[in-house]
Amino acid sequence: MADLNSSYAYISPRFPVFYDAWVFAMFGNTHSDTSVYQKYLRSYSHRLVILDLCTGTGRVVRGLGRDYPHKSLEDAIIYGIDHAPAMVQRARATSAPTHPTQEFKWKVAPATGFYQVLDNGDKVDLLINSAGSISHLPNRRDVRLFLGQVKKSLRPETGVALISVLTEMIHGPQEEEEIGESNDPVEHGMGALVLPCKDDGEGLSGQWHKSPTKVIWNEDKTVRTDSFCLELRTDDGTVAWREDLHWELALFDEDAWAADVQGAGLEVVDTVPEGDTFQRFYVLSNPII
Repeated sequence: MADLNSSYAYISPRFPVFYDAWVFAMFGNTHSDTSVYQKYLRSYSHRLVILDLCTGTGRVVRGLGRDYPHKSLEDAIIYGIDHAPAMVQRARATSAPTHPTQEFKWKVAPATGFYQVLDNGDKVDLLINSAGSISHLPNRRDVRLFLGQVKKSLRPETGVALISVLTEMIHGPQEEEEIGESNDPVEHGMGALVLPCKDDGEGLSGQWHKSPTKVIWNEDKTVRTDSFCLELRTDDGTVAWREDLHWELALFDEDAWAADVQGAGLEVVDTVPEGDTFQRFYVLSNPII
C-alpha cells in the first residue's frame, strides 16, 4: 500500500512535465514501438480513426503524426484519451497535427469507460494501449470493463487493438537487485535521477530530483506499489516543490486474460515481441465470422 501522505502520481499538476523528461532520459527520441503500430495502418474509403488510450502526455500521438508518411495518416482522426486531466492538458499543449486535414482530439476518460467520449459514435480502426498501461487496472473486473469498451469502440469488420504488457508484470517479482543498476531503460528509470527542468508549467525552472523507486508487493504478489519522492530544486539548490508520489501495477495473469478476451467477444490474433522485449503487444480484433 502507498503511504497515506503520498499522492497518486498522475493527478499531480507538475508530474506531466517531469514525466516527459523522465521518458526522454530512458528512451531518448526513439519511438521504436510506433514501428509496431505502423504495421497495422491501413487505407480505407473512410477517414482513418486511431485511438491512443492512456495517452499520457501524447507521445504516441505525436509519433504517429510526425514519424510516418503513411497516406492514411494525412487526414486521420487521432484521439488521445487519458484519465488524468493534467496529462491530457500537457498533451494538448505540446502536440499539433502535421497535416492540414489531420485532426487530434483530446479527451479525459478512464480506460474502463472511454467509449462514450468518442465523437459522433466514431468507430476505431486502430486502438493503441501502450507502455504497459493495462497494469494500472488493479483487478480483473476493471480489465473486463476495459475489454468491453475495446469491443464497443472497434470498427466491427476491420478494427484492431494493440495492447502492451510489460514483461516484468508477466513474470512477477524477481530476485531483489539494486534499483537503477540494470542496463534496461525501464529499470534504469527506477533509480535516483537528476534531470533538467526548463519550465515546470508553473513558472519555475531548475532540476528535478527523483529518489530511487521503492517497490512493495501485496501479500499474494499480485499487485505492486511503486513510490518515490520528487523534488524541483531551483538553480541555487532551494527545494521549491516536493511531493511523495505513487502508483499501483497489477500482475498480468495470462490465463485470466485469455478467458476475458474471449468473454468480451474478441480474439487474440497475434502477439508481437518488441525491441529489447521489455514489453509484449497483444493484437486483438473481432472474430471473423
